[in-house]
Amino acid sequence: MNDIRVLAGFALILFCLTGCNKSEPASPIVQKVEAAGSGPLAGVPQDGMEQWLRQHRDVAKEVDGMCAPVRQSAKADWGNTTEGRLCGAARQVAFFTAPPAVTNSGKTYAPGK
Repeated sequence: MNDIRVLAGFALILFCLTGCNKSEPASPIVQKVEAAGSGPLAGVPQDGMEQWLRQHRDVAKEVDGMCAPVRQSAKADWGNTTEGRLCGAARQVAFFTAPPAVTNSGKTYAPGK
């Protein structure tokens, strides 16, 4: 009888640990980066996402653009979600990505003329 109680208690604890995880809704932003080759991002910290995005700066810039409208209406806990961490990482990488080089027209200017 005691063994049954221990087994039932263990099953209850196991159920709570596996059944109490809050799943996040599907995000096209996260799906895009995972499809680009990052692998599953759930549970990855923001700096791990930044590291991957630094090697794929074109993806970071595109994702940063996708995140802009979402940021405007985000809830307070959004930064703790996979999408929020990914958007934060993309923002950091896109900010430090150099713009395209500006070409010179060849004209020179002298002061006072």
